[in-house]
Amino acid sequence: MLGSGNNFNAANGTLIDDWLIAPKITDYNQDIIDSLVFFTTSFNSQFADSIEIRRAPDNIGAQASDFTQIVDYINVPKTGWTRFAYKLNNSLPAGTTSYRVALRYYLQDGGATGNNSDVVGIDALSINRYLSKP
Repeated sequence: MLGSGNNFNAANGTLIDDWLIAPKITDYNQDIIDSLVFFTTSFNSQFADSIEIRRAPDNIGAQASDFTQIVDYINVPKTGWTRFAYKLNNSLPAGTTSYRVALRYYLQDGGATGNNSDVVGIDALSINRYLSKP
């Protein structure tokens, strides 16, 4: 299990491209199911906010450009903290033993600069492991 959190607050009037990159998830094998769990909300945002969930398998670095596998896009709720969970084992290449997960907040028109312009919060990011075979 890993813990991580971020408060994306970087509107600059034209572009937001912020990343939360989780630590490497190791010791993966086909008998394990990994579930990504996190909470997210949008604070005082005037714009529609979304998050991309991305993954990078084995021996990939931790740079934003390394995360080429898109797991999903979500609309960030404005009604309070909401829990999301995703099974991460789908389409991992055979022989994968480790990978990383990243959450990307990308918005082309970021609104005015300031502390309350576009703020998306992500908290309690964790990977829960389950044995898939007895």
